[in-house]
Amino acid sequence: MCYNKYLKAQASLPSFLIITFLILIIISTLGYSAMIELLNTEREKNISYDWSLITSAFNEALIRLARDKDIDSSFNLSFPFGTASATISSSGTKKIVEIEANPQGIFSFKKKVRAILNIDKFGVIKIEEFKEY
Repeated sequence: MCYNKYLKAQASLPSFLIITFLILIIISTLGYSAMIELLNTEREKNISYDWSLITSAFNEALIRLARDKDIDSSFNLSFPFGTASATISSSGTKKIVEIEANPQGIFSFKKKVRAILNIDKFGVIKIEEFKEY
């Protein structure tokens, strides 16, 4: 019987390659999962910033309308996490507030909101429509 010690090493090579391949797949999957989780966290933070910009600009527009019911103007707000611009205009007896939020961030997108407000004879401001587009 001829026994060659190198045949044993050749037989273990496919097992070594399969185990190495499985380990690489597991490490890649874990890395991909971690990356997706980090990106989702960043996106949720940016969504919070988007709505913070919109609500800040809308509140400022409401304050300006409460002071002067006949106002037609534009203004900008700056924050460390983005800027917001708002335009107040008239359409008959209604006021239209258009807000554009420009958040700063990797996965942030520009958001626009339009609000239609009705001001009655007593000066009460009512929101008739608030829509993102």
